[in-house]
Amino acid sequence: MPPHVPEKYFKHLEGSKGLYEIRVDVGSNTYRIFSFFDKGNLVVLGNAFQKKTQKTPKQELVRAIRIMEEYHDENKKDLYKLVEEVSKQNTEVEKVRCSSWINNIDSFVELFPIEYRESLKVKDSNNFLGIWQQFLNKDGEIKEDLMEDFLKKVNISKSLEQLKDAFPCKVLIGEVDIQYFRR
Repeated sequence: MPPHVPEKYFKHLEGSKGLYEIRVDVGSNTYRIFSFFDKGNLVVLGNAFQKKTQKTPKQELVRAIRIMEEYHDENKKDLYKLVEEVSKQNTEVEKVRCSSWINNIDSFVELFPIEYRESLKVKDSNNFLGIWQQFLNKDGEIKEDLMEDFLKKVNISKSLEQLKDAFPCKVLIGEVDIQYFRR
């Protein structure tokens, strides 16, 4: 949750996987807007309703979850379509592999088949070039808090392993047979 928004106006719904509630007060009326994040940067607004009681109506919550799932399913369809196009152009493609820090982000990894998610492991490499993007926001600006914490850890590092551990997200590699995209 963004640190500058009070929980009264923007809070995670416990028991939900990534669903948030935005509170809007207009005069004596209170409205709620269900929302969720896309790739950690974009807040996607779902359904809204006027809240008249303390308890959130179950049908509104069910609707919000359905909207969130449909949104993520569209992203998954795009990935599967991309893999299908690549495999048509190059029939020798047997595996889909991704080696990146972004494999730490649930909303990214959930686009892949479960077999891909199960294959994820820390990549043992001294090549750090692929992990700097995690320090930038969507506008290409440095995330000051992450960079500050990283630099503190780097300054006290006494070994290559400690230096690798300074990164907030490790480079994970996942690989799965292309057949899992053809289900």
